[in-house]
Amino acid sequence: MPPTIGDVIRAGAARHPTREALVHDARRWTWQDLDAEVDRWAGTLVEAGVRAGDRVAVAAHPEPRFLFAFLAAARLGAVFQGLNPKSRPHELRYLLDDSEPRVVLDPAGLLEGAGLEQATLAGDELSRALRAATPLAADPAVDPGAAALIVYTSGSTGRPKGALLSHTSLIATARIQGGRIFTGEAPSMLCNLPINHVGSVGNICMTVLVAGGRLVFQDAYDPRGALELLERERVEYWGAVPTMLQLSVATDLWPRADLSQLRAILWSGGAAPQALVSELRRRCGRLLMSYGSTETVGEVCFADPDADDDVLTRTIGRPAAEYEVRLLGQDGAETPAGEPGEIVVRGACRALGYWRDPAATSRLIDADGWLHTGDLAVRRPDGNLELVGRTHEVFKSGGYNVYPREIELALEAHPAVQVAAVLPVPDELYGQVGHAWVQSPGGAGPDELLAHLRHRLAAYKVPKRLTVVSELPLLDIGKVDKRALAGR
Repeated sequence: MPPTIGDVIRAGAARHPTREALVHDARRWTWQDLDAEVDRWAGTLVEAGVRAGDRVAVAAHPEPRFLFAFLAAARLGAVFQGLNPKSRPHELRYLLDDSEPRVVLDPAGLLEGAGLEQATLAGDELSRALRAATPLAADPAVDPGAAALIVYTSGSTGRPKGALLSHTSLIATARIQGGRIFTGEAPSMLCNLPINHVGSVGNICMTVLVAGGRLVFQDAYDPRGALELLERERVEYWGAVPTMLQLSVATDLWPRADLSQLRAILWSGGAAPQALVSELRRRCGRLLMSYGSTETVGEVCFADPDADDDVLTRTIGRPAAEYEVRLLGQDGAETPAGEPGEIVVRGACRALGYWRDPAATSRLIDADGWLHTGDLAVRRPDGNLELVGRTHEVFKSGGYNVYPREIELALEAHPAVQVAAVLPVPDELYGQVGHAWVQSPGGAGPDELLAHLRHRLAAYKVPKRLTVVSELPLLDIGKVDKRALAGR
């Protein structure tokens, strides 16, 4: 039988009990300590009435207590749900009303005043329960194909849906990712992404744990503090979204931080501008970029380790050999090279579906087992894929299909542009036209940027409107919040 997440931790503690597993501020835990903490938290969950299949919601910043709760829930066959403490009360209430957790854990009392109706163990009450609990004595039988994690999608186009991710898919994806990222034994990696995202629980924590490595937590992300942690703890792998990397590069510490121990800097969740890639390459010789989503459980496309700047800034890499990846047109047939098609994936990466939403699940996973990502891409002659947008973002302008991501990439190729977003707006003549929103710390104006686009794109693709702003609204993972922009 395939291993469960609980098996991964038991095996790691048996193989290297005294190896360091976690670091948070001045505290450190060995793998043996980690295993014991998971038993203690599992015992607490049992006494709170948690059984296999129950949801366990946890509100925390990225720090060890969230990981203990996730691993404890997995050991019991329960389903972990991470909550971002920065979410507004009405957002939290929606998520919890939908998931109906058996218990909500709030170690630092971050949800005080949120008005939640669910049973909650918070602050001192949770600490007392942990001290009084009997550690788990024997592991219950857990189905590795069952859900271990529920991750609510960002809701950029509607109400968030809970994607269910299994033990098997999380472990398989972690092994694939680790094989492409890590070059030595016992890798160390920084974890400072919100715990309600697969990037935190899956891409970072699970990938490091499956590799028997060490996690260094930063619970209150700040760009300068991330560099200080990388330097002080000699962290070998730095994974982030491009926005976070840009903020760290812009600090006064960046030019003088000792990052000589870094084996790789990696990013996902968005395109990195050329200026950022050039600066990162100056400090670290190995840059990695990948593509995935909540529903694919992790990354399914990777840039080659020796990829040049064109690949790193304009593509999402090549599909991993472990997965089947196709680009399908609206007729369901594969598109030829250079023609846009929806990325569909089949393999160990697949989510089980959406929580209590069979209609959405049937749209996500077809009868042949292909997962439809909703992302549109073209395949280049070199085999790398270029994202051109989302299936729901494509709009018609004067009869032509316009792909917002293609325009955004062209804008972000301008040296003065940090990030761009393109949305369709109604137009009496063309039906719809593009409205580009641009964050330009370099001070580029609309005329300069539109001239830049006219040299790169066909005339029908050039936005009819362009607004330069000091700051674009972001989702908590660092991506542009297009719903917020659409409301402006």
